[in-house]
Amino acid sequence: MKITFIIRGNQGDQFGNPIPKIKKTYRQSWTPEVQRYVNWKAHVQKAFFDVIENKHTELLQRVEQSNVRNGKPIEIERNEKVRMDIKIWWKNEAHADGENVFGSIADALFKNDKKLDGSFENMGSSSKEGSVKVEITINQ
Repeated sequence: MKITFIIRGNQGDQFGNPIPKIKKTYRQSWTPEVQRYVNWKAHVQKAFFDVIENKHTELLQRVEQSNVRNGKPIEIERNEKVRMDIKIWWKNEAHADGENVFGSIADALFKNDKKLDGSFENMGSSSKEGSVKVEITINQ
């Protein structure tokens, strides 16, 4: 099964750059930076659900059955091989590390992303719009 979707901009700017993964302790969990990251993950999930609700009913049923729709929508099952490849277009030269953007998208979508394989590719910053093309392949 292969799912492809585009994340355009970010939650605060429809043309903005994607948001990188952040690491905070529990005590730091309600800072503005963390709230921005939580909203970014919701933005990623919306882009994912917009595609699977229209084109991937098998995956949608799996998400609904695993009851993780309001959390991390994809749970990698024991014998599955899952890969996520992303291509990142930057709005400008002031942007995050692509590896951390990969991590933020994985964090938004996968319940157990330690089993996830994949890649990221920086496509440049001439587009004047930040976006990410995400391709997820699930093999059973």
